[in-house]
Amino acid sequence: MRILIIEDDFTWFDLLRTDLEGRYKGVEIERIATESELASRIVGIDLQGYDIALIDLIIRFDSPPAIGIEQADRRPSNYAEIGGRFMAGVRCAQRLREEGLLCPVILYSASARPSALDSSSLSDITFLKKDQVDRWFQKINELVAKP
Repeated sequence: MRILIIEDDFTWFDLLRTDLEGRYKGVEIERIATESELASRIVGIDLQGYDIALIDLIIRFDSPPAIGIEQADRRPSNYAEIGGRFMAGVRCAQRLREEGLLCPVILYSASARPSALDSSSLSDITFLKKDQVDRWFQKINELVAKP
């Protein structure tokens, strides 16, 4: 099984990766940490090679700079109007679908399900709360099961 995870919190990613590796022998996991990293890498990603994508709803646009290092703000000028970091996961899912990702997508958060998932282009995305991790694996098994 090959899994794409878009998650900016390394601690959460590490817990998730450990659980996935313990449940699925030989699983391959690729992490993308920020919205801007997805934008810069999307051309080189084999979107047909994933069995499932797990995307955090709330992620940073960019990685924070190292202490003492200044970094230009690379966020789009309309970043707040398009939901800021609170909708970044939805934008990542949309971008992946536009670029040809066909595998199931689970969007997750400690927050409530975003109404943006009601749009026709995103209606196939599963939303799970972070505190429902036990349910995640049941859902992953359902979504990646071969007919």
